Amino acid sequence: MSPTTKPAGLYSNATMHTPENITEEAMKVARELKADCVVSVGGGSTIGLGKAIAYRTDLPQIVVPTTYAGSEATPILGQTAGGQKTTLKSEKGVYLSLNTFISFYALSHSDFPSLFLQRPSPKILSTSHSLSNSLGTITNS
Repeated sequence: MSPTTKPAGLYSNATMHTPENITEEAMKVARELKADCVVSVGGGSTIGLGKAIAYRTDLPQIVVPTTYAGSEATPILGQTAGGQKTTLKSEKGVYLSLNTFISFYALSHSDFPSLFLQRPSPKILSTSHSLSNSLGTITNS
């Protein structure tokens, strides 16, 4: 990725149980924006929608979990089709090891939103520093 690469856009209508009509709407936005990947920042609904888009389009997906819903660490896509909840399993995505997932979960509970402010909180700076120092150990476990 070049230093001048910017996000293509934002879709903020993720819905619980990933209804297919929401997935279709989000895929239309991704196509119009010529997105080259899906970045899902949030909980189960957001990550589920990202999985649905990646599953249907073969776009790579980056997941930044901010809650523990379980979806963040599994290849299972739960969705609602015709009012019926269904599940699919796809090995297309890369899922975090348990240790890595727990580390990002800890990060998400340490004032994560302040990372986007001009002056992040000391709590998030300390947590992210500890995580970055141990990331090699964590991802190899």
